[in-house]
Amino acid sequence: MSRNPGKTGIVYLVGAGPGHPGLITRMGYDLLQRCDAVAYDALIPPELIASLPDRVERYYVGRRAGRHSMPQGEKNSLLVKLAQRGLKVVRLKGGDTAFFGGSAEEAECLAAAGIPVVVVPGVTAASAVAAVSGLPFTDRRHASWVLFATGHGSENTEVPVPWRDIAALPGGTLVIYMGLAKLESVVSRLLAGGYAEDRPCMVVQGATTGVQRIVSSTLHNVVADCRRKKLKPPAMVIVGPVVQRRTPIFTPAAALAGKRVLIPCCAQDAEAVGAALRDRGAEPLSYPAYSLEYCGDTAGWARFQKLAARGGWCLFASETEVRFFTDALIRRRLDLRLLGKFKIAAIGRDTEAALRRRHIRADRCSQSGSRKPVPVNRSRSENLIVFSEETPVDSGKWKEVLRLKLFRIKPASWESHWIQEVRDNPPDFILFRNAAEVEGLVAVFGREAVRELSGKCRIIAEAEKAEAAARRHSLTIRTGTADFKDLPG
Repeated sequence: MSRNPGKTGIVYLVGAGPGHPGLITRMGYDLLQRCDAVAYDALIPPELIASLPDRVERYYVGRRAGRHSMPQGEKNSLLVKLAQRGLKVVRLKGGDTAFFGGSAEEAECLAAAGIPVVVVPGVTAASAVAAVSGLPFTDRRHASWVLFATGHGSENTEVPVPWRDIAALPGGTLVIYMGLAKLESVVSRLLAGGYAEDRPCMVVQGATTGVQRIVSSTLHNVVADCRRKKLKPPAMVIVGPVVQRRTPIFTPAAALAGKRVLIPCCAQDAEAVGAALRDRGAEPLSYPAYSLEYCGDTAGWARFQKLAARGGWCLFASETEVRFFTDALIRRRLDLRLLGKFKIAAIGRDTEAALRRRHIRADRCSQSGSRKPVPVNRSRSENLIVFSEETPVDSGKWKEVLRLKLFRIKPASWESHWIQEVRDNPPDFILFRNAAEVEGLVAVFGREAVRELSGKCRIIAEAEKAEAAARRHSLTIRTGTADFKDLPG
């Protein structure tokens, strides 16, 4: 979108949902894709930021326990300055903007500066916790009211919540946002106010994410239980009889449940790869180490159009190749009729599915990692078109092999807090699927830092060239496992 300094912009206060990127509303997601700038909090799913168009300006204004990146006053000023440049700005917050998100202060400041503000609601953490834990906040037999409170004050000050008065109320459910850091203090005040030691209590960590954990306890034991289970923020505390009315939610067994997986994928694949890992139970860190941009290859396309008259085989090795090929046809004012005399081969079911979505039927499909992914040409009279330097081909078995270059690799920069997050909290796995991912991560961190990181987590290489690149940098790796097979891209 254009930047117009002569016209005041607009700020959208958008709730991103409780943790899973799929829980942002459609309106919020559309605004995110069409905005000029985004100012976002901590705990925002990385895919939502990593997949933004390059033109979008990004500002991290989040805070984590003990690490405040920007005071609230500076956040307000940043939003005003961006809007005064004529930009359409998304202020992206976790959960819902109205629940302990500081939106009121930002809206007041923007309104005072004469800047239009639109509030886009999101799924708040409380409703997400209720859904994923099978817990009703109200029950006509045990709880006719629900009270929301925060356990964390402004700039670490004491929270002005009347805990003792709350404890004197009969029945009901108490839901405490950001309650883990001050849990011991909150519990002691509730007990002092009259809550019984055996009052049911539950703590939910990372609701809707791959690191979600639920601890059921009592007020007397909950602090010790959380320490023993090593729960970490973000977490929500629920106190009341309804905890005992919980109906366990069926959760399919997932091979990567509870595991954090760093995958320095291509920026264009961040959302799809993140979604695939979440389906397997993991919490993905889809931080792109590179992006892909269109490459013209004028000579290659001229040769391809000549070979199209005789036909042969076109071999697609990834969804990315399919996407760039079909986009390139449109760019060059061509269409699928150019493939009329070719037979089509695909490596991997995802590649075959990508072709099918574009109305191209594969004549042959081999599994990813197959030793013989290339179609057989017994007469050696056919031509072969491939779209990647990494696809192994025996040129002597074909009349001609044309490697048509569709895209080039462009290094990507990381948000500074992504680097800090990985250093402070190393993932369980680092997944490399190609050499570009290895080189991209080394470019971001430096060789020595990546070596040090490799000693704190398991490095998985899903392809021979990825493994070779990792070994060149002296990284300790493990071969791929079925848990990571057939990811998009």
